[in-house]
Amino acid sequence: MKNVFKVTPSVAFFATPRSGSTALVGAILEKYNPTLKAMADNAHAPEGRRGMPHSVAPVLQEYSGQTIVLPVRDPVERFRSAFAIKQWLRDYTGDETVDEVITIIEAQDRKEVNPHFRLQTVFLERLKTEADEIQIFQFPRDLSAMSTALMLDAVPEPDHVSKTKPDLTPEQLSRVQAIYADDIALYDSIIEAGQVWMKPPTPATKEDKAAKLQELASARYDAEVGGMDFNGVQIQTDRFTQSKISSAYAKAKEDNTLTLNWKTGSGWVTLDAAAIIDIADALFAFIQSVYSQEKSLSEQVEAAAFVEELQSIAWTPEEI
Repeated sequence: MKNVFKVTPSVAFFATPRSGSTALVGAILEKYNPTLKAMADNAHAPEGRRGMPHSVAPVLQEYSGQTIVLPVRDPVERFRSAFAIKQWLRDYTGDETVDEVITIIEAQDRKEVNPHFRLQTVFLERLKTEADEIQIFQFPRDLSAMSTALMLDAVPEPDHVSKTKPDLTPEQLSRVQAIYADDIALYDSIIEAGQVWMKPPTPATKEDKAAKLQELASARYDAEVGGMDFNGVQIQTDRFTQSKISSAYAKAKEDNTLTLNWKTGSGWVTLDAAAIIDIADALFAFIQSVYSQEKSLSEQVEAAAFVEELQSIAWTPEEI
């Protein structure tokens, strides 16, 4: 979204049209990039308007992981402010009456309305698709707190529309309130400055769980056949060697005088019956430990409700 402006590596500002955004973006540039601020101030301004900092401020194309500061203005006042400058907006000639503007907005898709008249909840919904955290402020009530969140040195003075804002008739007011019902609910819901919207966790699907279970099974297999330490001697534990140890165990149980020459990861050793039995017992415990861990982790997978929980479930070699 072209309205998301960089503040710091972890904080960004969404310039909601008609919600003090020009002053705030200007203040952001003044602190973090005064060279760009000077460019904006010196830009040609039609009809005496000041330079627009939005035109030069760094825009973020991706903002996953960022905290977004979002101002929300009283929807009726925002409509009146937007109407007062409609001669500067695309889609409008400037000659439309209040009733004509309301009719235009009513007829349009809510996502296609000119940004100055667009619902603020539409902006919020779009931000929610990428941002992890959104701090919502009422404008102008929370201007000071918003400036603090943006780490500005001073509270900027909002620009004031030089054109006359219309007084709405009861019927016009009712129509505007109907259009912006969602915005009104959002605005009224902001009890405290910087009220936080947090990205909800992602539900875990059957496919997500199946993939994690396969990952755990592979990790268990690798651990199972990866060998074990027995009194400082590295014993191979691949499936073929497991079978040989089982056979040797059976022989040793039958004949306590049995001795075997055994090739280990540490070299050749000679094993008596007691050592063979001890190795077989250790192998049994080792195999059980890796399967027990897989079972425990698999139960966690089945109980997980969200993808974030699945991501935290991992094979831990130290537990073997």
